[in-house]
Amino acid sequence: NVVINGVVTEENGEYYVVFNATSVVLDMITISMIIDGKTQTVTMQPGSTEAKFGPVEKYCEIENITVTPQSTSVAKYSTNVVNPNGKGLFNVSVIKVIDNEETLISTNEYKYKDIVKITASDIEGYDFINWDNGIESGDTINIEFEMPEHDVEIKCYYNIKTFTITWLNDDNTELASTTVNYGVKPEYPNEN
Repeated sequence: NVVINGVVTEENGEYYVVFNATSVVLDMITISMIIDGKTQTVTMQPGSTEAKFGPVEKYCEIENITVTPQSTSVAKYSTNVVNPNGKGLFNVSVIKVIDNEETLISTNEYKYKDIVKITASDIEGYDFINWDNGIESGDTINIEFEMPEHDVEIKCYYNIKTFTITWLNDDNTELASTTVNYGVKPEYPNEN
């Protein structure tokens, strides 16, 4: 099985869709796709490992990629550039949102220059503190920024809520006081 990988590359200021096979192809292969809404094809010749189409827009949308060999060879061909939504994974970056415990909160894919809007999750027992994503930081629960040309990891910082527990006598005089974190069972302070 020959896998054909696709990527958008730059050559002299122009961008091309370049397909590379994991091994030499035995047949002439036609690769069909829809680029920015238009059907396009490119041919990979027998004995080669590469085919190039373009020029294209740097952040083009590529859909419905099919690979068709032009003979009845026993070789099988497939591409790994199609995601479950049928869109090519070209120039798409991922945003990972994690908390200060390094727990993954969410992941989303965005294209370059998309406007990204994220709201901090409400986590029981914790107070939102701020964001830190290397692009912009802030202490508001919502952030908005333009997607750069690379993956982004955003940290969402929280502090655990703390409570003061006061033990009172029958006449409401204070016996003891202690501070506990959310979710921790309070215990009467030992006076040893």
